[in-house]
Amino acid sequence: MRIGIDARMYGPRVTGIGNYVQHLTDAMFARDRDAEFVLFLNPDVYQTFVPSNRRVTAVATGAPWYSWQEQLTLPWKLRRQHCDLVHFPNFNHPLGYRGKFVVTIHDLTPLQFPGPNQVRSKVRRAAYLAVLRSALRRAQAIIAVSQHTADEIKAYYPGCAQRLAVIYPGLSPGFLKNENCGIINPQLERWGIRKGYIFYAGVWRDHKNIPNLLRAFKIVRDKYGFAGQLVVGGDQRNADPQIARELKNFSPREVVAPGFILAQDLPDFYRAAAVTVIPSFKEGFGLVAIESLACKTPVAASQTTSVPEVLGRCGRYFPPDEPAVMAERIWELLQPDARADVLQQAPGLVQRFQWSRAAGETLSLYQRAVNSTA
Repeated sequence: MRIGIDARMYGPRVTGIGNYVQHLTDAMFARDRDAEFVLFLNPDVYQTFVPSNRRVTAVATGAPWYSWQEQLTLPWKLRRQHCDLVHFPNFNHPLGYRGKFVVTIHDLTPLQFPGPNQVRSKVRRAAYLAVLRSALRRAQAIIAVSQHTADEIKAYYPGCAQRLAVIYPGLSPGFLKNENCGIINPQLERWGIRKGYIFYAGVWRDHKNIPNLLRAFKIVRDKYGFAGQLVVGGDQRNADPQIARELKNFSPREVVAPGFILAQDLPDFYRAAAVTVIPSFKEGFGLVAIESLACKTPVAASQTTSVPEVLGRCGRYFPPDEPAVMAERIWELLQPDARADVLQQAPGLVQRFQWSRAAGETLSLYQRAVNSTA
């Protein structure tokens, strides 16, 4: 097989999808000894990318994702490489590409929570819907990162049900080291963060439900007497405007916002936390939950997302629109007995999510797609 991979989002700076592309490709290159791979990279990543073996070819493309160049120039780049199959790791594929392709759908969040560009422009909203439906209609196979996402896809577009495959992402090895947290990481010290805090990691968009997290933190502080901090990490661009209003109820020492956390620092942020909270209205997989457990920090999460599917009994759940219940679950996990119960079960759960397994399942799906006559 000669497999093309749209790797324009490659790397941790693009958070979930970027990590997915990087770790999945690394695992596939290590596992497969026969296939050829062509990675289509943005010019800045292309400059530093070093192929792991001779079967991997890197191609630079100046077509930013969600852009007109993606639709007009990327198909030409793809066709020149004569791939048997192209994998688009997100819904945004070029409508004009007529070769066989596989697409990964991480979630359908923009259907209920449109991004700022879609809110500002009806044209962009229409384009998103058209590209999404094209991907679901035309792909040889569709990878969903959870059963929760697969069920949402089938509800939105029932005609693709037979081409859906659930393949769970894996966990980066950096989260499995479990180094001693007896010494505060310099990054934590820089921000004045004390160990034993409540932690959130993610973007500040409206579907992440940070305002209700802040309301829950106030209850944990005022009702239950929690004296620690809330650390709200993540990219603050296009932030939900309600967040700023809720932050006025706290001092900067109570709620600390360190911004985007680098991949190499993130394990230390988990390890020094007492509880990680995922308050989202929508999550396609929720890798944060597995990362946190791997670092021996329990998780309280919204019950309306994929996280209960992923964590099972290792999580504590709440309705995302009820801050009082969220506070109750957070407080529960701050107690030694509940924490010990969760962490005793965590290692077995964490081992289920390996990139080597995801790579093997994805490579098998590629083979079926290449051989398909449909």
